[in-house]
Amino acid sequence: MFQRLTVSPVVAAILLWSIGCGLCANEVVSDVHSPDGKARAVVFRRDCGATTDFTLNVSILRATEPLTNEGGNVFRSESDGKVPPLEVKVIWRDSSHLLVSFPRRARVYRQYGTRGAIRIDYEKLAE
Repeated sequence: MFQRLTVSPVVAAILLWSIGCGLCANEVVSDVHSPDGKARAVVFRRDCGATTDFTLNVSILRATEPLTNEGGNVFRSESDGKVPPLEVKVIWRDSSHLLVSFPRRARVYRQYGTRGAIRIDYEKLAE
């Protein structure tokens, strides 16, 4: 009456991974163009559902490049669940130098110092 369906572990893993990726969404907090207009720093909140806390991210993109549904390519931090929520700010010092500021209480798990020819400095802020 019933047919048994078998799926290889690799196919099952790919299916679960692709379904899981659709659960996340990015919400842009700020989008700041570099002084020369060739790049932009996008600060965004990433939410992957009720079982995880949101993350605050920064991606450096070309001026016309869209933000994809992925985590930040230079900075990723988790909220600590406290109020007020985390706030991440970016300031272009010049067209090849970005400053990222974030609260000391942030749990940072990605913090790259460069992206292409752009140097990135970080500043932990007391609250």
